[in-house]
Order: sequence, then C-alpha cells, then structure tokens
Amino acid sequence: MARLPRRRNPSGAGGLGRMADPMILTLRLDADAMSRLEVERRAFFPAARNVIPAHVTLFQRLPYDRPDEVMAGCAAVARATAPMPARAAGILAFSQGGAIALEVDGFHRLRERLATKWSFPLADQDRAKRKPHATVMNRSRKEAVAVALEMLRARFAPFDATAEGLDLWHYRGGPWEAAGAWSFVG
Repeated sequence: MARLPRRRNPSGAGGLGRMADPMILTLRLDADAMSRLEVERRAFFPAARNVIPAHVTLFQRLPYDRPDEVMAGCAAVARATAPMPARAAGILAFSQGGAIALEVDGFHRLRERLATKWSFPLADQDRAKRKPHATVMNRSRKEAVAVALEMLRARFAPFDATAEGLDLWHYRGGPWEAAGAWSFVG
C-alpha cells in the first residue's frame, strides 16, 4: 500500500510539531476481542503507565483544534463501512515491548478513506503505513521485554474478531477522554 496522501503542512515541519492534547482515532473491535486484548495489556503493561484501555490505533496525532472536521469524516466513513473481519494472528516484538498483531480486512483502505475526508496535514507517523496491532507492553527494560514476550507467545492462541466501528479520543497528557464513537453501518 502506498503512503497516505501528503498535504502541504503550513508549519514547514515534517509533522504537526508539538500538539497539545491531540486526538487519537482507534478501531473498535467486538467486545469479546477487546476484553481478550485488555487481559493481555493488564498482564504485561507496566501498571503505573497503563492509564488507557487496550486499543488499535488508526491515527494518533489528529489536530485537537479541528474536532468538527475530524468527527464529520469519521461519521461519513463509518456510515459507508461494513463491519470488517479481523484476526488476532500473532505477537509483534518491539525494542521496549510487544503487541498482539492483527489482520484486519480493509484496514489500510479505511485509513485512506478517512484521510481523504480531512483537509489538514497528517503528522508523519499518521502518514506512514501502520500494521494493525494492540500494544500490550511498552517502554519497558530489555530484560523484562524478553521474559514477557516469551510468556505471551507461550499463552497466545489466534482468535477471530470483528472490527465494528471507530472511537475518537482526546489525549490528556496520559489518560484519554472519549470524544466520539461511530459504529460501522455499511
């Protein structure tokens, strides 16, 4: 898949620069799948930093000062999108953590359709191709990561899920605040 469209960024920087309380758009899976991902996140994510629920990020730095435009795009795309089959397929290892890797039919097309609804420039990390996943451990020491990944691999079994909608959040310096939710209707 090609990178999402690049739009002129008035700041002149490659991304949006420092953004106070950006909005984060996540893909909502069915309740059973979200519950299973949350169990793994609670088991492995450092407790002091685990202030948000398990999630599958679509975009992580949407401009906080454009909520109406972001929400209108989410609503339009959700109305035109049918629920999508998904599968928790394996484990992704990061240098400071790990995640449950997901296969979601239509994930990249969904991101492209959303991006075309907005007139603002996307941050570099939101333009880059993203592998769907739910992070279960992050910002941990290398030794702890190795042990956790071994345990996670030993207990992980693939499972099917359904992508059911979009959830929008305001970043609040750590915790997130719900800003909107749209179910796929398609």
